[in-house]
Amino acid sequence: MAIATVNPADNTTVEEFDEFTDQQIDAAVAAADAAYPTWRDTKKSERAAILARAAQLMTDRADELAPLLTTEMGKLIGESRGEVALAGAILQYYADNGEAMTADESIEVADGSAIVRTAPLGALLGVMPWNFPLYQVVRFCIRSCASRPPISCSAIPC
Repeated sequence: MAIATVNPADNTTVEEFDEFTDQQIDAAVAAADAAYPTWRDTKKSERAAILARAAQLMTDRADELAPLLTTEMGKLIGESRGEVALAGAILQYYADNGEAMTADESIEVADGSAIVRTAPLGALLGVMPWNFPLYQVVRFCIRSCASRPPISCSAIPC
């Protein structure tokens, strides 16, 4: 079954996509798992630079991205521009603060001290509706990107 992007303003089909096969899903999960060791070993400062670049691209391409949100979700263009700006701001916030947010934290315990460490466990899979807001996808991905796991995010028809 094809998944259609339908413009809610005029009910026209913008584009159709084939559903992923079981093999494509397995391949996406395997790719995220294979990327995990490299991303895990990437320095926090390098990840911050990648997030800052993504934020800049989001800002630079806002005039391309906002109309897509309007077409796919029926948002007013002003709302779409605001959402793109919000997603870019979230990316920039984690670029600026992610390293500190994921730093080791020393805590005192009864018999000495301990460290709370943010450590990746593996790749994450997010399955969201095909027309989920851009900022929601960014919010799902960003904390993990700042702390290390690779993400595989898939769209599903509603």
